[in-house]
Amino acid sequence: MKIYIFSDMEGAAGVEQWDNRGDTSYANSVLRRRNRHLLTQELNAAAAGAFDGGADEVVIKMGHADSILYEELDERVNFICQGVTWLQGIDEHVDACWFVGVHSRSGTPDGVLAHTWSKKVKAWWVNDVELGELGICALIAGYYGIPYVFQAGDAAACREAAALIPGLVTASVKKGYGPHSALHLSKEQSRALIREKAQEAMSRMSEVLPFTIDPNPEPPLYVFRQTVHNGERELSDDGSGMRATHPDTVEYYGDDLLSVLKMGTY
Repeated sequence: MKIYIFSDMEGAAGVEQWDNRGDTSYANSVLRRRNRHLLTQELNAAAAGAFDGGADEVVIKMGHADSILYEELDERVNFICQGVTWLQGIDEHVDACWFVGVHSRSGTPDGVLAHTWSKKVKAWWVNDVELGELGICALIAGYYGIPYVFQAGDAAACREAAALIPGLVTASVKKGYGPHSALHLSKEQSRALIREKAQEAMSRMSEVLPFTIDPNPEPPLYVFRQTVHNGERELSDDGSGMRATHPDTVEYYGDDLLSVLKMGTY
């Protein structure tokens, strides 16, 4: 059984400040290495739970640039460092998609470092269903018929995912008080919880259906809409699959879901 784990930084326990990769000071370098260590160990806990539950192969895809310490990864996992797409390497041979270090979508009041793609984006919709990053990942997995079965992150992200995907197993490692404040589990508690819930997810794989969104009744079958904060969009519909509908809004459209998502998100 093959498990594919996507990762992000902001949902890990102990992390509540933005990752500033442009700050090369010693203090920030120490902070960044600490946060990378915390995320890597949560990924190891998820992988251990997967193997405990009978997985034959675990692939980890780094979603947040330069956020995993390769030398600390469990020796049993395979690793995709960057890739040119979000879920690089996912295909019909994967049995389940997981997400570790996940955060909630932009505008979530109790979401720790809540955002969608970047701090500039206000919201994403696919066919009028609002989604954050976790929803897009689940949707890409669903395109291949793969269920999104487990995630670890803050309480707001776990709540967001549970509303989209019945039966999803979650591990909430911190509860947000606001964008930069949270009640965190200890590193030992968070890793133990992730391992326990990951193993549980292995036993419940058949209970979770792939996440999908119904196509529109008429072409274009799929429309991905993005709004930004105080942005100016100077686009026209030239038939290329992209059009501006408002100064702060752009739509990507087409009849193949994955092609539409690629235009809008990577």
